[in-house]
Amino acid sequence: MTASPSKLRLAFSLMLAILTVLVGVVFIGEIADVYYSSLGTGNPAYTPDALRGHLIAPFVFLFLWIGVAIAAYIVFEVYPAPKARATSKDDSRTLARLLPRVPEHGSSDAFIEARSNILGMRRTRAVVWSAAIAVCVAGAIYMLMYLINPAHYHPNALHDDAMELVRHVISWTAASLVACFAAAGVEMYAVRRELDFAKIAIKAGDKSSLPAPHVARPLSKKTRTALLWTVRAAVAVIAISFIVLGVGNGGADSVLVKAINICTECIGLG
Repeated sequence: MTASPSKLRLAFSLMLAILTVLVGVVFIGEIADVYYSSLGTGNPAYTPDALRGHLIAPFVFLFLWIGVAIAAYIVFEVYPAPKARATSKDDSRTLARLLPRVPEHGSSDAFIEARSNILGMRRTRAVVWSAAIAVCVAGAIYMLMYLINPAHYHPNALHDDAMELVRHVISWTAASLVACFAAAGVEMYAVRRELDFAKIAIKAGDKSSLPAPHVARPLSKKTRTALLWTVRAAVAVIAISFIVLGVGNGGADSVLVKAINICTECIGLG
């Protein structure tokens, strides 16, 4: 009995996902083994002789991954996945369509309470997202100040410096992610509640006091061009600033030495 196309696609997708994880885990494990086995010996960790025997296993899984990826591509071409069904309703879009229909005035208690709750949900969303943005900005400033401080880098303690860098960066990155996920969760809850209150306000409000329709005016071509060049100029200034900073703190010399070592020791040029 032959497998159905859907089960075949699922099987290859699972195999590809499992092999992807295995390639990463095995590669990281082998690289870590090379590094920790060289500690205390005084010898360079990543030399051609040290890496040669440790890269066999990752390459075996990599070649398996390539084979499964090619087979999965053929399967998905022969048995294409059906078109996705229509997505479920988006509460944010529904709310955006209903808000223009919410009356501005009404005398019933239900309308007054619904309008008050709508404003409360908006304030809650604004406060939560402001707090999340504040955490992200604070983390970005802290990490940037840590990265550009030369006192955090010592030529003879690269491993300890790297561990400290990871500790400082990961902690703020995790805090930023948690703040954004929490804000997104509150956003979803607040939108659902505001949608319910908007429906109540539409039913209980004065239909003759609808707000004036808002007509969005597209930006002119001149304005769009000015914004585009502003963004380009900002990116160019940031890029040049980091290049100058890297040259000033000796980073260019370190990159040059590493490039020479890669070419002469690993690739074998010269």
